Amino acid sequence: LLVVALFAVSRSFYYAMGVRFVARPLTGYFQFIDTDLMRDRLLESLYYLHMQPFGLNLLAGTIVKLFPQSTPGALHVLFLMLGLVTALTTLRLMFLFGAGERTAVILTGLFIVSPGLVLFENLLMYEYISLAQLGVAAVSLYRWLSSGRLAWAFAFHFSMLGLMLIRNSFMLPYYLLIVGCLWWF
Repeated sequence: LLVVALFAVSRSFYYAMGVRFVARPLTGYFQFIDTDLMRDRLLESLYYLHMQPFGLNLLAGTIVKLFPQSTPGALHVLFLMLGLVTALTTLRLMFLFGAGERTAVILTGLFIVSPGLVLFENLLMYEYISLAQLGVAAVSLYRWLSSGRLAWAFAFHFSMLGLMLIRNSFMLPYYLLIVGCLWWF
């Protein structure tokens, strides 16, 4: 609860200081399909413009379709939720790896209020989405290996698949190597 409260207070503070979500990449960066195509021909555009990040454009296009009048606001809410996921997975990983409660909360708090993290949270690009997915993947992998429960295995594989769709540098051969090592161990 302390980490969630710190997250909320810090984001309110940064907002009061003038930090705003930048959705400009949606209309001006080459990674994104044109917003008119997202709105009217999303699936066709994803098929023909396959060199752009598929998952990032699918996510942005879905937001554009669902919230055509308030796309930047909806994206900001999504990135705030990703920030909360990042904070909670960071805290959970510290607990899983044996950090004491006080140490875990202090280090997680320092991480989530850092200006660098807040700047990435307020820019529409794939780095922040990837950070949240890596946190979910790490917690899921740890829980899967420690408990053997199939639900954690699905969570790990689903987050890795999402990561490969969002960020092209996470490629299928790397994922297969990880899965092969897990089977071998």
